[in-house]
Amino acid sequence: MNFKKSILYIFFSIFILSQSFAEDTKNKDFKIFPGEWETNCSTSTTDDQKICLLQRSMFVDKDLKKKLVTIGIQTKSSSEDFRFNLVSPLGTLTQAGVKINFDESPLSEKAFAFHICKKNGCITSIKFEQSILQKFKKAESLNLEYVTPDNQKISIKVSLAGFSKAYKSLN
Repeated sequence: MNFKKSILYIFFSIFILSQSFAEDTKNKDFKIFPGEWETNCSTSTTDDQKICLLQRSMFVDKDLKKKLVTIGIQTKSSSEDFRFNLVSPLGTLTQAGVKINFDESPLSEKAFAFHICKKNGCITSIKFEQSILQKFKKAESLNLEYVTPDNQKISIKVSLAGFSKAYKSLN
């Protein structure tokens, strides 16, 4: 697979199909089903850079068809830093952004902004240093907090079980 196709694959893999967040979360006790950790790596033909994506989606159905949220970690062999990509569900109050916690510990006191919203979700992309990667490895879950248009807070817990093992497979 050439480099441009690989980057395109990684880019499109974070654009997932999801149902409206407001519809799927009308019942506050909705159940979330975790998908598997998925990895994809490619090497640039121009500079031999290895670029990898590790992602996990959370679903609102047992058949794992309706994606609610997807998190992704993108690495590049020439950098110690990594990019965290989050595809959030539609139907959230975009001005409020998304609050991110590792277990109960906030990553930041401020919410993270959405960069763009498409028909399949709102995307947040953040460049992090290795210290944040250690939090991914140690935490049990990544807790995302959204606000619906009627000012209801909704939390989504993304299990980080298996993250360390899956991340190690990228090397």
